[in-house]
Parts: sequence; C-alpha cells; structure tokens
Amino acid sequence: MSNSISGKVVRILSEREMLINKGEEDGVDLDFVFVVLPKEIEVIEDPDTGEKLGGMRKVKLPLRVVKVSARMALLRTYRSETVNVGGSGVAISQLFSSPKWEKRVERINSGVDFEDDDIEPGDPVILVEGGAAEVPSVLFVDEEN
Repeated sequence: MSNSISGKVVRILSEREMLINKGEEDGVDLDFVFVVLPKEIEVIEDPDTGEKLGGMRKVKLPLRVVKVSARMALLRTYRSETVNVGGSGVAISQLFSSPKWEKRVERINSGVDFEDDDIEPGDPVILVEGGAAEVPSVLFVDEEN
C-alpha cells in the first residue's frame, strides 16, 4: 500500500459512523474503504529462532466513506450478515415456528472480544486499495510505508 491515504479517527458519532481527519484535499472520495488499525505495531518473531520477522497491525474494522468535506470524511460500517431470529431453532419453543431472517449490520465496538480492539479517537486509518473486496485481516508494516 505504497501511495495510500492514511489518517486518524477524529470522533465516533454513533455505533455505525465516525469521522476521520482526511478529506477531498487529501484525495478521499465517496465509497473509498478505510480500515481502522491499532496504534501499536505487533512485532512477529520466528518461534524457532526468536528472530524478528517484521511487524503487523490487525485490522479492527473496515468502513466506507459516505460523505466528504475538504478536510474530513464521514465513514460508516457496511458489512452485514443475515441471521435467523425466529423459529426452527434448537429450543422447543422455536421448533414449530417459522424462521424469521434479519439483516444485521456490523457496528463499531460491538461484538469485540478484546479491549484492545475497541476503536477510539486517535486510532490510525488507512485506505484499502481495491475497495471492499480487498479488505485484509492484517497489514504488514512494510505495506503501510
């Protein structure tokens, strides 16, 4: 990700929206996808030799640009899953009920397993080149430079 746009989370507005400190002046446009990263780089060592192999940052969450001004952008979560919240489940009370499918959209700081994964102002963000289809689970430090 050599010529990528990188910035920081400025403010979390809701469970689905946040502002970043990059906008049109920095080349940000509608539908760009950014990922939120942890502030710290995790150093990876070879388990046999202890040699440092490099660094990485685990992606916290991808978000899509939905509004842009000159110097900031509004990002919103976009990934969703369809879940059955109705019948045909394991519980006897649901056994004879019809399934009820519901679309749930990913939210900021929800379903997070570790406190380190919470998103807060100051967290780095970086543009994902290739868009939503290319969101990696980790970024190597070399990819960020």
